[in-house]
Amino acid sequence: MHRCREGNILEKIKKFAGKPKLVSWSRRALDEIFVLEGLTRGNILEAIVNYIDDKKRVEERIMTDNPKHKGEKAYVLKPDIEGTLRYIKLQFININGTEKMHIFSAHNK
Repeated sequence: MHRCREGNILEKIKKFAGKPKLVSWSRRALDEIFVLEGLTRGNILEAIVNYIDDKKRVEERIMTDNPKHKGEKAYVLKPDIEGTLRYIKLQFININGTEKMHIFSAHNK
C-alpha cells in the first residue's frame, strides 16, 4: 500500500465518478450503500470527487481479496459521508470493450 501521487489517475477517477454510466458496482458495494446505510450511488460518487478535490490521500493497492482481480491495481479512498468514515475500493476494468470504474466496496471504515 502506498499513496497514489499520479495526478492523471486522480483526474481519471474524478472524470469517471462524474459520469455514472462509466461506473459499475459490485453486489457487495451496492448492498453496503443501499441496504446497510440507505445511501445512493450519487452520494458515493460525489464523495469521491470531493475527496480528490480536497487533496485527501488516495492509496494504491494490489487486489488480494477478490480471486478474479487478484494481483491487479486498485485505489482506496476514505471519505467522510454524512458523518461516517467510509472505505471505498475501486479499480478500472474492461466490460464488453468499454473501460469502467468498478467500485468493489463502500463500507464503514
